[in-house]
Amino acid sequence: MTMQSQGGGNTATLIIRGETEGGRELYTRTREAAVGETLTITAESVSGYTLADGQSRSVRVTIEEGVNTVTFYYKASSTTPTTGRLTVTVEDENGAAVSGAEVIVRSGSTTAASGATGRDGTLSWDGLAFGSYTITATKDAYTEATGTARLSATATDVGVTLAMRSVAAELTTSSLTITGVTEEGEVLYTRSSLETIGEVLAITAEEVEGYVLADGQEPEVRITIEDGENLVSFLYTKTEEGAHLHKAYITGYPEGDFKPDGSMTRAEAAIIFYRLLDEPEVTGSAADRFSDVEAGNWYDDAVNHLSLTGVIEGYPEGTFKPYDSITRAEFSAIAARFTDTNETGQVSFTDVDSGHWAIGYISNAAYYGWVNGYPEGDFKPDENISRAEAVTIINRVLERHTEERDVPQEYVALFPDVDMDNWAYADIIEAAVDHFYEKDDIGNETWIEVE
Repeated sequence: MTMQSQGGGNTATLIIRGETEGGRELYTRTREAAVGETLTITAESVSGYTLADGQSRSVRVTIEEGVNTVTFYYKASSTTPTTGRLTVTVEDENGAAVSGAEVIVRSGSTTAASGATGRDGTLSWDGLAFGSYTITATKDAYTEATGTARLSATATDVGVTLAMRSVAAELTTSSLTITGVTEEGEVLYTRSSLETIGEVLAITAEEVEGYVLADGQEPEVRITIEDGENLVSFLYTKTEEGAHLHKAYITGYPEGDFKPDGSMTRAEAAIIFYRLLDEPEVTGSAADRFSDVEAGNWYDDAVNHLSLTGVIEGYPEGTFKPYDSITRAEFSAIAARFTDTNETGQVSFTDVDSGHWAIGYISNAAYYGWVNGYPEGDFKPDENISRAEAVTIINRVLERHTEERDVPQEYVALFPDVDMDNWAYADIIEAAVDHFYEKDDIGNETWIEVE
């Protein structure tokens, strides 16, 4: 909101911040106010937090020229919520509400909630425990629809939309079968689905451990769905015995360098972990949950999938801050959630106390040896992680390890700003190049072939 002085005089910027005692940002509000004006600023309510001891709820400030800043300090509430609200909306292929659909919400194999959608196609439950859920919707004369949701301290009110197709719509579809076979005729995989007649699809060959596409086999085939059965077959050849494939998950910059000491944005981090999952298909958009995510943006699918599965989280005010640099604490938290592990060891970092929001995640990552501190004993959780540090952590999580001496000669100078003297040299090359490998008894890789 913009305010002018009553006499039409100069205005100045007023920034109102809320942050934890440990320095984590909870909200930032910016407005204009008349120079000389005296205002009463009131702290906002933040779910899961209360004002820190000694912090007044209201502060009076007289606006001066330049930038005026008011900061309110918070601490974690002893009554942090542990349950949330889940709303499921069921629609048909045209976006119309489907009433009377039977919806089942499961946590693992346990049914957490169930019911039928109302006339508006929606159904809600309060008091569901924080965690990940699988949702299934069924109704006669419709195809089954499924989806996922995750409730957490930063996502206490989650909405999921499921799309069902009517049987009438299915009459306009035909079957599509995609197979992968060896030159000897061995079937490696078969995938079947119903697709719309007349639709043009780009079908991509799957990655199969121990195999590569045969000479002359294109990795992508375009097909127009016709009435009847449609078949796409990819031909593979076997790699050397015992070989495995490591796919690259990070790239350099257009000018050819890697910028190992450069920071990484939250959107870039999401893309990396999404690639590690082979970029699964998603429905909907992260814009439904985060006010600063634009639907269809280059990172939308990654943030959407990872936030729905609980790997990545936003901020209490409903933003994701995709272009902010990601911190060492935030990256450690994503790595811990990505592996879904919960063992913790003793954390001895001097700057990570028991009240830090990421204490559990950092403990987890340190326990497994994914992260290290600095020689002086600190971890620097709120400093931006570098690109070199990020790939080193991911390689440790994935147990990907190449010795400097084992990097093929043609990749020694892959990036002009990463030479063999760089502490993360081997980890950067490991992360940036597709390659087949074998492992020795102590886990070191020998590269067999570069894809």
